[in-house]
Amino acid sequence: MAIISLVRSVTATLISVAASVRNAWKDHLHEVRYQADSVSTWISGGANSKVKDDWGRSMTEVMLCNLSNQPVYDVILTSGIQQAGEQFIVHEGPFDGDAQWVRTSVAGVLPPGTFRSYIVPPDRGMCKRFQSVIAFRDVRGVSWVRGANGDLHNLGKNQDIYNAMNCPLPAPNVVPIERVD
Repeated sequence: MAIISLVRSVTATLISVAASVRNAWKDHLHEVRYQADSVSTWISGGANSKVKDDWGRSMTEVMLCNLSNQPVYDVILTSGIQQAGEQFIVHEGPFDGDAQWVRTSVAGVLPPGTFRSYIVPPDRGMCKRFQSVIAFRDVRGVSWVRGANGDLHNLGKNQDIYNAMNCPLPAPNVVPIERVD
């Protein structure tokens, strides 16, 4: 009987320790992703004739939302193909295929709140839906990309966001952000 009680006691202790470690890990992941999970973007409307890209085309209006209480930095905007099941690819060279004419815009710093900005309009293709893509660095120095499907991808700490997004420096399209109330 004493052995059975000892086994039950050890088992209960191991289960308790495992649950505690699991909860601590989940809390850590939530803390790491909290700010990144709070940042999003979407295409809101048509072209704005007052804001032009470096080719002289009217840019497309997008909404930017940062629900955290800290700004995010090195904000790069672009568009991507919204397609179910597509994996996000970090670009290490020129865009190719369907995205060869998709180019980046740089917004700089995104404070907390909701803002309006602009992206270079995507060239339309057959059977394709485009959506806004945002890349940024959080206050911890971790680089993130929220793809056209809304998926959040961690690029890692101290990752060169400009290289990952194929954004030349100095940036050709620096766009304003305007607070939306």
